[in-house]
Amino acid sequence: MTARVAQADLETGDAGRAGALRATASREGDTSSPKLATFTGILPAAGIGSRLGRFRYPKELLPVVYVHDADRLQARPMPVAEYSLQAMRMAGVDRCLVVISDTKTDLLHYFGDGSEISLPLAYLHRAQAKGLADAIDAGYT
Repeated sequence: MTARVAQADLETGDAGRAGALRATASREGDTSSPKLATFTGILPAAGIGSRLGRFRYPKELLPVVYVHDADRLQARPMPVAEYSLQAMRMAGVDRCLVVISDTKTDLLHYFGDGSEISLPLAYLHRAQAKGLADAIDAGYT
């Protein structure tokens, strides 16, 4: 069945997904029946965001858009981090690792385990922010 999915992805132009299927199958040594890859996203949120100026709360929780909340029949602000996590979910990410620092514990309280946004979340603490490359490297290992 998954071989047909990979073939359909190639025919419809979804070469990225088909390539991931082939890469996963070749890593496992079985090229006859490719399996769906598990994609993990990384949300680097440990930095101080000095280019945005001084705020009293994490910049990842700044609202960037208002969305309609059907339960309360009103609009609610959506923080930039939630917007990013939803974009990852829509792109096919199965789980996400959020890299945070000592000052970003509000993110942990806001998102929890990710059940509210239907994306399992795990957190990686960095005592000192050393940049984007360090956050990605920390998430990879």
